Amino acid sequence: MYVLLFVFLVALFVAFVPGVLVTLPPRGSSKMVLLTHGLLFALVWGLLHSTLSAVASRFNYKIGGGMLEAMGPKKHHKNKHHDDKKHVPAMNVPSK
Repeated sequence: MYVLLFVFLVALFVAFVPGVLVTLPPRGSSKMVLLTHGLLFALVWGLLHSTLSAVASRFNYKIGGGMLEAMGPKKHHKNKHHDDKKHVPAMNVPSK
């Protein structure tokens, strides 16, 4: 993830925490306030994400790996004590 994009994401999240800058709706229930702030955060992030990604990629400062890279196939190390042949399970043949 790009550093600048991450910094913007954190700043945007903090800005949309109810009560930090504003509470919308002013006299709404706590669930309504949380829902409103969550939807506004998602809307602003959705609109600005691609633009900010393009700007951040110009600076090319990256941190960490992508989530999909972390979830990719794991490399297996061969154990010295096992032979390289694949184990084939025995077939169960019914006896007559």
